[in-house]
Amino acid sequence: MKRFTSAMLSLLIVAAVVCSGGPALAAPVSIALDFTSAAGNVDKTADGYFWDKDNLTLTLSGLNLTYTGDTTELLRLPANSKIILTGTNTITNNYNDTGSSVSGVFCLGDLTIEGTGELRITTTIINVGHSRSAYGLNVYGNLTVDDATVTANVTHPRSGDAYGVLTDNSGAITVNSGSLSGSATTGDGDAAGMSSAGAITVNGGTVTANGTATGDGSGSGMGGSSVEVNGGAVTVTGTSTTGAALGVEVSGLTVNGGVFNVTAAASSAGDGAAGVITRTLEINDGELNSSASCPGGNALVGIMAGSSATYTGGKLTLNVTGSASGFPPSAYRGAPILDDEGNPVITDLKRNEDYGFYFIIEDVPVTSLTLGAGGGGSGGAAPSEEKKEERKTRPDTPPPIVAVLYDVTKTGDTFSFKTIIANARGSMPGATVTVKLNESYSTTVTIGEDGVGFGTIDAPGYAWDTAHISARPNMPGAVAVGVTYDIFGDGRVVRR
Repeated sequence: MKRFTSAMLSLLIVAAVVCSGGPALAAPVSIALDFTSAAGNVDKTADGYFWDKDNLTLTLSGLNLTYTGDTTELLRLPANSKIILTGTNTITNNYNDTGSSVSGVFCLGDLTIEGTGELRITTTIINVGHSRSAYGLNVYGNLTVDDATVTANVTHPRSGDAYGVLTDNSGAITVNSGSLSGSATTGDGDAAGMSSAGAITVNGGTVTANGTATGDGSGSGMGGSSVEVNGGAVTVTGTSTTGAALGVEVSGLTVNGGVFNVTAAASSAGDGAAGVITRTLEINDGELNSSASCPGGNALVGIMAGSSATYTGGKLTLNVTGSASGFPPSAYRGAPILDDEGNPVITDLKRNEDYGFYFIIEDVPVTSLTLGAGGGGSGGAAPSEEKKEERKTRPDTPPPIVAVLYDVTKTGDTFSFKTIIANARGSMPGATVTVKLNESYSTTVTIGEDGVGFGTIDAPGYAWDTAHISARPNMPGAVAVGVTYDIFGDGRVVRR
């Protein structure tokens, strides 16, 4: 069952292992533990674990469960189970058959993992003829992690899909504290470090999701209906060899606090790479850093937000390196990023030698973009309910029209520049833009059929390092937004 269906990308994973102190591992157990059957669901104490059937609680204290053969699930739990961890515990499933999907740990419904200890889950497909899916931690419901350290690694050598951590049946993933790490590596199949049928919410702690595809498959770090980061540290990586590399693919991404680092890297010219693909993007606090690299695939983008994007605080940093054949490499593509009042947001544009200075308008690439001066940390708060309600009841207005200058140069007393004008629906050939240095020096530029206008302003005595150029669309009846820049001698153009 494939979790990532973006036309651009899919993914694979690289492992993460976290260690903690505690009791030594018990002697290896080579029999699968099934607490869902009538015979298995009884109070039971053995080396490294205790099962409390009345409270559906499994306490692990140095469990070493390892098996090589045809067992599809080494640990099977009923719905609404809880795992309490003490010390270091390992569950290793080395599957050497071809017939079935395989898990290290499988729960029939909601699962909570807590405690001060650690659980390491490893699923390895040994038989190269195996083409079914492989999972580390497989939950058919909601997964919640409090304080505990959980690592799930999957290695699949051939065409089967691999998932480090998976929740199905509309199940969500919630990490309040502790650590949750999912890693998957596959050959010609698709791999996902962490995949959720519901929302992924990080309130604190550490979350790592890595996916790596070594063959024709695609690698994805994280996917779900939505991702919300309120605190903690989240690191997501998707890498591929000939397939697509994708960091995060969700319907909605919200960052209210914490630090969220995303990387997508394709090592050859294939389907391309994307750091984040989402319908909606909302950044209120914290820090989101997304980068993508590809040496010539179909697409290369830092973030693609197809429906809406809002920035009210925190920090957003986007970078892309490499090339793409489908469209120019872009740090950002999609809907204009708006502030809380519906106005476009730019605080910094960095120069690219091939494309000059660009804004976040569809089909106009930005290879490096930074919004905000900082944020991060483990705190952060979501917008108030009053603010959310205000957004819902705000009267509809036409999409803001934005004029942006780039490639601004000065030769003698003459300023030369290019300009674009666009809104969320795209560029506007034939429209005019008033470009002004001050009340004495201005000009009107007409946008060409290619969406770009060219202009010059003769300004005797106007100093380069104090230039403030504004560009304003001449579009009566629209929500016109002027953008003013400071232009510095070292080539930087920064919005005032």
